[in-house]
Amino acid sequence: MDTNNRWMPGLIAVLIVIVISVGGYGIFRYHKDHSTVLPPPSTSPGVGQDGSGGNPTNPSPTPAPTPSCWTATQSWNEIGQTGCVTFTGYADTSDSGQMYLNQDSSDYADGFSVWIPSGESFGQSVLSQYSGQSISVSGTITQYKNAPEIEVTSASQIQLAQ
Repeated sequence: MDTNNRWMPGLIAVLIVIVISVGGYGIFRYHKDHSTVLPPPSTSPGVGQDGSGGNPTNPSPTPAPTPSCWTATQSWNEIGQTGCVTFTGYADTSDSGQMYLNQDSSDYADGFSVWIPSGESFGQSVLSQYSGQSISVSGTITQYKNAPEIEVTSASQIQLAQ
C-alpha cells in the first residue's frame, strides 16, 4: 500500500461518522421543531366512572378538555416550544407597519409579545378586537431581542381567554 494513502480508510470512516451524527441531529431538530403540545387528558368522569352506573344507551357527553396555556411569565422558559400563551395584549403598530399585541403596554421587551407581520390582512381587525383583552395565542414561542414572542399568520391563532 502506498504510504501516502495509508490514512485514507481511517479518514473516510471519521467522515462517515460525522455525516451520520450531523444528519441525526438534523432529524432530531426537525422533529422537535415540528412537534405539537397536546392538551392534558380530561379528568372529568365518563359514563359509569363516578359510580352512578350511567346509561350505556344514551351516555352523557364528556366535554372536550381545555388546553392549558402558559402564562406570559412562563413563556420565557418555553422558547422553542409550541403551545399557547394567555396574557392581556395591548395593540401597537411600528413605523414599518408591523403589528403587535404586547403584554406590557409601554414596551415589548419587558414581556411576551405577539407579532403580526405587516402583510397580514386580518391584522388591523385583530388589533382592534383584542387590544386590552385577556387572550390566548397559539404557535411556536420564539425569541426576539431576548423576549418571548409568537408570530401570528392566521386570525385563528388568537382567541379570547376562557
